[in-house]
Amino acid sequence: MTAAARTQAGSTLVELMVTISLIGALAAIAAGVVSWGSATRGLDAAGRRRMVGRLLVFCEIPGLTVLFGVALYFMILGRSAELPSAQLEWAALTVGIPGMLAGFAYAIVFRRGVAHSVAVPADFGRVVVLATLPQTVALYGFAMGFLILGRTAAGSVSVADVVEASRVASLYMIAGSLFAPVEA
Repeated sequence: MTAAARTQAGSTLVELMVTISLIGALAAIAAGVVSWGSATRGLDAAGRRRMVGRLLVFCEIPGLTVLFGVALYFMILGRSAELPSAQLEWAALTVGIPGMLAGFAYAIVFRRGVAHSVAVPADFGRVVVLATLPQTVALYGFAMGFLILGRTAAGSVSVADVVEASRVASLYMIAGSLFAPVEA
């Protein structure tokens, strides 16, 4: 495979990684907006305007999972010609799938939490803390993707060993992140 083909394959994988994270973030934002809309239906216009700021806080939280993907995107673009495409694939999946599952966990928390923070404004801080807990799964996925990209074949370590280690680390991260929506 030529260097240009490897760069193109790496770019495609990274775009997939960002898109997978974006699916979860959009699901969370949609759940928050729907919950906010139903919770503020009985409020007057002034009350709804006051609550828009709270909705914006909730809509910002899932965007961090997409930013993790974008950060790794720029890291991979610089090294996509020198790393095996399988290693890039596992790094992309390690960030993308936990990001998507964290987004689904956000959606679960937002569905009830946004409405509760409108009904009981004093509990807004508690709901924000609960809403950020799924972020740890996306953060661990980002850290694991970072570590997978940092691993290169050197000395007595072969490329196949590096790819296999990347695969195993990615599968453990993906399996662990399956519980993010469950714990929400």
